[in-house]
Amino acid sequence: MSRDDDEGGEPSRAEAKAETGFTASQSYLQMHIGRLMRNRRRMVEMTQQQLATNCGVSFQQIQKYEAGEASIYAARLWAIACALGVSVGYFFESAPSRARL
Repeated sequence: MSRDDDEGGEPSRAEAKAETGFTASQSYLQMHIGRLMRNRRRMVEMTQQQLATNCGVSFQQIQKYEAGEASIYAARLWAIACALGVSVGYFFESAPSRARL
């Protein structure tokens, strides 16, 4: 257990990666992209099933993406962006810079 855990703070990068397989910054970015994906999908009044069908994945996979529980490969993110009518850059425009992660 790290000192941060004793104090109720955030887990270290190593602990976060050991727990999830992702570093804290990777997990944050996945959650950020997932939130934007869900917001945009709702904005265009599309169901998870419709988005999944357009992108060739299951609706459960869309749920995982939106919850930040699964990584999205670049090609899949491109397909999702096209289905939602946005550019891939849409998912990164409001993301914090690496220096702030």
